[in-house]
This record gives sequence, C-alpha cells and structure tokens, in this order.
Amino acid sequence: MVIFPKLAREMGASSTLTLQCGRCGHMQTFNREQALKLYGPDATPYDVRRNSRCSECGERGNVVAFI
Repeated sequence: MVIFPKLAREMGASSTLTLQCGRCGHMQTFNREQALKLYGPDATPYDVRRNSRCSECGERGNVVAFI
C-alpha cells in the first residue's frame, strides 16, 4: 500500500507552503491555516499543482510546490 502525502499531515504548525510559477518565477507563500483553507486538508501535491494559478501571469497548473 502506498501512502500519498496529504497537506494536513505534511505541514506542521509553523510550516509554510511555497509555490513558484514555472512560467514567470513568481513565488507565493501560505501559512498552514491559509494552505488548508485554500486547498483542503486532504490535498495531495498533484491537487495543489492542478488547482493553482499564478497571480502575476495567470498561468494555471504550472507550479513547483514545496513545504
């Protein structure tokens, strides 16, 4: 059985989720509360990438996400 990482399980109380646009390089950071509200506690890395849109250039789904 493979366990996929879930956002709520991976992020500690002081963790941040950082997204970087693959097109323009713009970076956005979210604290744990913001990330869980935006993506949901059961979001996988695939979900985060798929549901993200750059606030600078508008590119959708082309992000690098790291905690």
